[in-house]
Amino acid sequence: MELDILTNGQNFYDDKNLLKKIIDIYPSNVQLSLYSMDSEIHDYITGVKGSQHKILSVIKELIKQNIHVTITCFQTSYNPESYIKVKEFAQSIKVDFLTDCRFIYNKKSKNIQAKLDKNQIQEYYKNTINNDYIRNFIKDDKYICEAGILEISITPKLDITPCVYCNYEFGNYKNLSLKELKNKIIPKYKEKFIRKNLEECFNNDYCRFCRYCPTTSSLDRGFMKKSSFLCEDAKAYYEAYMQLKNK
Repeated sequence: MELDILTNGQNFYDDKNLLKKIIDIYPSNVQLSLYSMDSEIHDYITGVKGSQHKILSVIKELIKQNIHVTITCFQTSYNPESYIKVKEFAQSIKVDFLTDCRFIYNKKSKNIQAKLDKNQIQEYYKNTINNDYIRNFIKDDKYICEAGILEISITPKLDITPCVYCNYEFGNYKNLSLKELKNKIIPKYKEKFIRKNLEECFNNDYCRFCRYCPTTSSLDRGFMKKSSFLCEDAKAYYEAYMQLKNK
């Protein structure tokens, strides 16, 4: 079993004892969100003044203590192309880097204004497509992703979900053991979580380029349902790929 911690790092800066506890359990990876190398942009997105300074300080301390660090930079309309400089920074300090632009709709926070438009999504993929890995999302009996299959997430309230973004709850760690989760609950979840159960999908050429996310669909139209956001993302990837291929 590996322990990954996904965090904005703010409490680690404010509470040095908490940071020491994290370092002492030596997690496999600590993943931190850095939205921009421009502090004003980063702080605007988090809504917390000084948050970029805090996260950079935490990253520095974790590296000093030989903790494996991954920096993530999610793309929104507030920080388009910020991932380029953040990636350069991650490389300069020799830590892993992840970026993504898939939009996860949140009805509560009404975050639709944070979504990139189609042209921005397409431009992002033109700059990030890896020709060594071309998506092949087809209708078969394979699992959609590793969430809930090879990994689980435990929230600060101890709710157990397939991944850190997902609102599909398996139960709470206070009254659900990992053994019971593995032997009884996850096998039933696996039956739902295969591609052939996506009855509305696979009708267009761009569908095989989809990065289907049950979390996004659940927040949009329902769990394992077709999502307009995911369709737009797949189509933008497909068009970017075809443009690069035909150059």
